[in-house]
Amino acid sequence: MNVVWSVAPCSVRDVVERLNCKLAYTTVMTTLDRLFKKGLLEREKSERAFLYSPLLSSQDWERRRAGDLVAGFLSGRIRAISCSPHWSMPLASMTPCCWTNWKRRSQEAARAFQDAKP
Repeated sequence: MNVVWSVAPCSVRDVVERLNCKLAYTTVMTTLDRLFKKGLLEREKSERAFLYSPLLSSQDWERRRAGDLVAGFLSGRIRAISCSPHWSMPLASMTPCCWTNWKRRSQEAARAFQDAKP
Protein backbone atom coordinates (compact mmCIF):
# COMPACT_ATOMS: atom_id res chain seq x y z
CA MET A 1 0.00 0.00 0.00
CA ASN A 2 2.88 2.39 0.71
CA VAL A 3 3.98 2.20 -2.91
CA VAL A 4 0.44 2.77 -4.18
CA TRP A 5 0.02 5.77 -1.84
CA SER A 6 3.29 7.27 -3.03
CA VAL A 7 2.89 6.89 -6.80
CA ALA A 8 -0.82 6.39 -7.55
CA PRO A 9 -2.10 5.75 -10.06
CA CYS A 10 0.37 2.94 -10.66
CA SER A 11 0.64 -0.29 -12.58
CA VAL A 12 1.78 -3.65 -11.27
CA ARG A 13 5.17 -3.00 -12.89
CA ASP A 14 5.46 0.35 -11.08
CA VAL A 15 4.91 -1.41 -7.76
CA VAL A 16 7.36 -4.22 -8.53
CA GLU A 17 10.08 -1.71 -9.47
CA ARG A 18 9.64 0.29 -6.24
CA LEU A 19 9.51 -2.58 -3.75
CA ASN A 20 12.52 -3.03 -1.45
CA CYS A 21 12.39 -6.79 -1.93
CA LYS A 22 12.19 -9.03 -4.96
CA LEU A 23 8.72 -10.39 -5.56
CA ALA A 24 7.43 -12.04 -8.70
CA TYR A 25 5.32 -9.85 -10.96
CA THR A 26 2.44 -12.32 -10.63
CA THR A 27 2.61 -12.18 -6.82
CA VAL A 28 2.27 -8.39 -6.84
CA MET A 29 -0.47 -8.60 -9.48
CA THR A 30 -2.45 -11.08 -7.37
CA THR A 31 -2.03 -8.96 -4.23
CA LEU A 32 -3.22 -5.78 -5.99
CA ASP A 33 -6.16 -7.68 -7.47
CA ARG A 34 -7.16 -8.97 -4.03
CA LEU A 35 -6.91 -5.48 -2.53
CA PHE A 36 -9.11 -4.24 -5.39
CA LYS A 37 -11.68 -7.01 -4.77
CA LYS A 38 -11.72 -6.14 -1.04
CA GLY A 39 -12.56 -2.53 -1.91
CA LEU A 40 -9.25 -1.04 -0.81
CA LEU A 41 -8.06 -0.06 -4.28
CA GLU A 42 -9.71 1.19 -7.41
CA ARG A 43 -8.41 0.37 -10.85
CA GLU A 44 -8.86 1.54 -14.38
CA LYS A 45 -7.73 0.01 -17.63
CA SER A 46 -4.93 1.84 -19.41
CA GLU A 47 -3.97 0.22 -22.70
CA ARG A 48 -2.95 -3.34 -21.69
CA ALA A 49 -2.53 -2.77 -17.93
CA PHE A 50 -4.58 -1.76 -14.94
CA LEU A 51 -3.68 1.38 -13.00
CA TYR A 52 -4.37 1.15 -9.27
CA SER A 53 -5.21 3.95 -6.85
CA PRO A 54 -6.02 3.76 -3.14
CA LEU A 55 -9.58 4.25 -1.94
CA LEU A 56 -8.38 5.00 1.61
CA SER A 57 -5.73 7.42 2.82
CA SER A 58 -2.93 5.93 4.89
CA GLN A 59 -4.50 7.48 8.01
CA ASP A 60 -7.89 5.92 7.25
CA TRP A 61 -6.17 2.58 6.56
CA GLU A 62 -4.42 2.68 9.95
CA ARG A 63 -7.68 3.59 11.71
CA ARG A 64 -9.44 0.68 10.05
CA ARG A 65 -6.66 -1.77 10.96
CA ALA A 66 -6.57 -0.50 14.55
CA GLY A 67 -10.35 -0.78 14.82
CA ASP A 68 -10.24 -4.34 13.53
CA LEU A 69 -7.49 -5.20 16.03
CA VAL A 70 -9.39 -3.74 18.99
CA ALA A 71 -12.63 -5.43 17.91
CA GLY A 72 -10.84 -8.77 17.50
CA PHE A 73 -9.16 -8.45 20.88
CA LEU A 74 -12.39 -7.56 22.65
CA SER A 75 -14.31 -10.37 20.96
CA GLY A 76 -11.65 -12.94 21.89
CA ARG A 77 -10.74 -13.74 18.28
CA ILE A 78 -7.20 -12.40 18.80
CA ARG A 79 -5.16 -14.33 21.35
CA ALA A 80 -1.68 -13.08 20.37
CA ILE A 81 -0.45 -9.72 19.18
CA SER A 82 2.69 -8.41 17.59
CA CYS A 83 4.79 -6.09 19.74
CA SER A 84 7.32 -5.55 16.97
CA PRO A 85 7.42 -6.33 13.25
CA HIS A 86 9.59 -9.37 13.97
CA TRP A 87 7.76 -11.36 16.64
CA SER A 88 4.45 -11.88 18.34
CA MET A 89 3.50 -13.35 21.71
CA PRO A 90 0.51 -14.66 23.61
CA LEU A 91 -1.18 -11.92 25.59
CA ALA A 92 -0.59 -13.78 28.86
CA SER A 93 3.19 -13.70 28.46
CA MET A 94 3.64 -10.03 27.53
CA THR A 95 6.27 -8.07 29.45
CA PRO A 96 5.03 -5.00 31.34
CA CYS A 97 6.82 -2.69 28.91
CA CYS A 98 5.31 -4.40 25.86
CA TRP A 99 1.88 -4.43 27.50
CA THR A 100 2.12 -0.72 28.33
CA ASN A 101 3.15 0.18 24.78
CA TRP A 102 0.44 -2.00 23.25
CA LYS A 103 -2.21 -0.65 25.61
CA ARG A 104 -1.27 2.97 24.82
CA ARG A 105 -1.30 2.32 21.07
CA SER A 106 -4.60 0.45 21.19
CA GLN A 107 -6.22 3.24 23.21
CA GLU A 108 -4.96 5.83 20.71
CA ALA A 109 -6.26 3.69 17.86
CA ALA A 110 -9.64 3.25 19.52
CA ARG A 111 -9.94 7.04 20.02
CA ALA A 112 -8.96 7.67 16.40
CA PHE A 113 -11.45 5.05 15.26
CA GLN A 114 -14.24 6.66 17.32
CA ASP A 115 -13.33 10.15 16.06
CA ALA A 116 -13.50 8.91 12.46
CA LYS A 117 -17.08 7.61 12.77
CA PRO A 118 -19.67 9.84 11.08
